[in-house]
Amino acid sequence: MNKKTTGILLGLGAGLGVALLIRKRLLREAKEVHLTVCGLPGGGCEIQTPVEDVELYKHHGDFVKWIISNPEEGGCGEIGESVSVSVRNWKKNTLPAPAPVFNVLGLSRRVKRGGPPKTMVGTINPLVDEGGDFKYDVYIDESNVLDPIVKLVL
Repeated sequence: MNKKTTGILLGLGAGLGVALLIRKRLLREAKEVHLTVCGLPGGGCEIQTPVEDVELYKHHGDFVKWIISNPEEGGCGEIGESVSVSVRNWKKNTLPAPAPVFNVLGLSRRVKRGGPPKTMVGTINPLVDEGGDFKYDVYIDESNVLDPIVKLVL
C-alpha cells in the first residue's frame, strides 16, 4: 500500500471517528411549543393556542423549546406590563414526578404585552431514568391554565 492510500484511509477513519463522537449534536432536534398568552373578557389570562404533545428521544439529545408570546392585540395585562409564564407540577401516571427536562435558569419567563417573544429551552434531565408520558401544568401569574403532555422516550 502506498503512502497516498494510507493517508486517505487514515483521514477517512479520523473523520468517521469524529462523526461518531458528535452524532448526538448532529441528531439533536428542537421540539417547539408555542404558548400565546391572551386576555379573557372578564379578566384573567389563558393560553390561546392549543399545545401539541411533544416526544423527546434521550439517545438523540432532543430538547423542547417553549416560545412564549403576549401580543399587543388581545394579550394579557396592560400594554407594557409583563406576566410570568411557568411550567411546573410534573406528573407521571397522575403521580408527582421529577421534571424530565430542566433549564439552568428555571422553567419560568416574564413576557411583556406587546414585547418580543421569550424562549425557554428544556433539555432532557439525565437523572430521569424511565421514559413515559409526563404531564405538566402551565401557570400564568400563579394561575393554572393548561396541562399538556411531554412523552420522554429513553
